[in-house]
Amino acid sequence: CLVLLTGLGQEATAQNRVGQFLKDTVRDVVSDPTTYAPAGVVWVGKQLDWNTSQIFFENGWVEANPDFTVSGRPFDKPVSYAVGNKKVVKLTIFTLGLSALNNASVSILERTTVHSFPKYRKLIKGFGWVEKVVVNGYIGHYLSHQNYAQWQLNKRMALEQGFK
Repeated sequence: CLVLLTGLGQEATAQNRVGQFLKDTVRDVVSDPTTYAPAGVVWVGKQLDWNTSQIFFENGWVEANPDFTVSGRPFDKPVSYAVGNKKVVKLTIFTLGLSALNNASVSILERTTVHSFPKYRKLIKGFGWVEKVVVNGYIGHYLSHQNYAQWQLNKRMALEQGFK
């Protein structure tokens, strides 16, 4: 009976450690600004692109991006402004999920590595911070750089066309 109770106590302790590990990982991800930065960059870029495209659509121009056309084909009628905004929000949430997944992976790797090599805690945490900044920066840039370029092009072309 004593052996059984000891075994149950060890199982409960292991479950508590796993629960605490998961809580700490979630806390790390939620409190880390690199979780949110890529989504913010993507949302702003896509909104600027979408908003500055509207004047062209009002003047009979078509949308080149098939994700934002009614037919799903490039160079066709654009979706409504509201539908486009919903698509931008979905892409932003997708980006948030990517950066949260990356940061959760880094947090788990950091915790397990620090557990094995506690003497190198600062170095491990430093590498983790660098990884999050670089990878999440790349995610934000990759998913939005064309939108920022299109926003600038839209502004220039609207002036050239005399659109207000």
